[in-house]
Amino acid sequence: TARAREIIGPNKFLAPEQKVLLINDPSEARAIARKFMAMYLGLENYRNNLLTLGFTVDDFEHGGSDRLVDAIVAWGDEATILKRIEAHWQNGADHVCIQALRPDGEAGYDPRVIQAFAPKP
Repeated sequence: TARAREIIGPNKFLAPEQKVLLINDPSEARAIARKFMAMYLGLENYRNNLLTLGFTVDDFEHGGSDRLVDAIVAWGDEATILKRIEAHWQNGADHVCIQALRPDGEAGYDPRVIQAFAPKP
């Protein structure tokens, strides 16, 4: 987010996406995250962007290294995930789009994530 803000400047709207997975177990969370990341890691432009961010070709092997998975998917409890969302705001985001990954690995969204992080009236 900080890099994007630096590139576009202070007067443009910045809305990064954050994949979110409400699972505390690291092995389980990463396994599900890798399923969702498979499509992205198959895209050359996506991999090239990750290389510019300091990842290596080795990080793309076996569905993505733990370091890569942890950078792309915010997993854990609500407080842990909220820290990741807040980091986007602290680094210049105007809005953070949440992709609420389902804990069963299926397509669609996890309503628990929406309930936890949607603005309250």
